[in-house]
Amino acid sequence: LIMDVGLIASQSSYEGRAMRRTRSASKDDDGVRPFVTLNIEPEEAERNAVIRFEISDHAGEQRYVHEMRTFLRDGEMSIMADHHLPLAGNRDIQGAGEWDLRVYIDGNMAALHSFTMAPSINERTRRLAGDYQPQAAEERYTQFEIIDEVKEEIPPTLQDLLNQQSRQQQRSSSRSEASGSTDEGGARRISTTPRRRR
Repeated sequence: LIMDVGLIASQSSYEGRAMRRTRSASKDDDGVRPFVTLNIEPEEAERNAVIRFEISDHAGEQRYVHEMRTFLRDGEMSIMADHHLPLAGNRDIQGAGEWDLRVYIDGNMAALHSFTMAPSINERTRRLAGDYQPQAAEERYTQFEIIDEVKEEIPPTLQDLLNQQSRQQQRSSSRSEASGSTDEGGARRISTTPRRRR
């Protein structure tokens, strides 16, 4: 018996990685991972089952397929896919619309879940800025789909900056000590040189 089904989206930022349950994913997310919650009856428990997750895009094409063998236990249990569908910077995923998640147990479809896939902020900004000149509705859709996604760099954290500053200070201190030792050695050599009498 299916009790719940859905997606977990993850997104990285300078504050770390955040995970959330969602019905609306976008290409600003790092990726999405499907899950299903089952209520296993006693007669169906204590055995291995093949759980299959499939994600299809708005055109019906499969974008994600993952199968895993799971040992079923009596009662409620949640099963999450081992791998996620990468989104940010994924050029194979274009366009937006209603996507479908299907869950199969031992080859039988057990759940169907619909969710929304949206373009990234960069894609929407370029579209609103008129970065392309469509000539027809079909060309406009195609041209919008081939926009390349540029993955933004994550700025360094405060701890990274402090560590970098500490390393620079250590290198500067080491150079100063080495320079001082050289000067002292040179002074001693000069002081021990005898003078010639004329």
